[in-house]
Amino acid sequence: MRDDDKLSKAFIAQLFLRLQATFGHRWISLIPDEATQAIAINEWQHRLTGISQAEVEAGFERMAKRSGDKRDWPPGAAEFRALCRPHREPYQRTEFLGQPQLPHLEASKETALRYIARIRGAGQGAA
Repeated sequence: MRDDDKLSKAFIAQLFLRLQATFGHRWISLIPDEATQAIAINEWQHRLTGISQAEVEAGFERMAKRSGDKRDWPPGAAEFRALCRPHREPYQRTEFLGQPQLPHLEASKETALRYIARIRGAGQGAA
């Protein structure tokens, strides 16, 4: 994770002011004092690593369009990240995007049992 991939703390603080203006006492009850706010800013900065300011704006707009109970309460950092990038899976971590992925393999129960037996046999041969 590079520092230039992070939004500035000042930008996150401005985002918090917008969230406070939007959610009022519900936001303030989550972050009641300066010490808690400092911790929250660090956490949000970390969680939003790799997100651009334009994506944050888009996420803020999507947040305003939520319905039901979600409309009444502010999102957490992970939920806000998902609002910023709805085209990606919610828990896809940016630091793994460039890493090779293992292929998804489907196997029958018989194939799995055969591999387990091979592994067990290899372990007994090593003893």
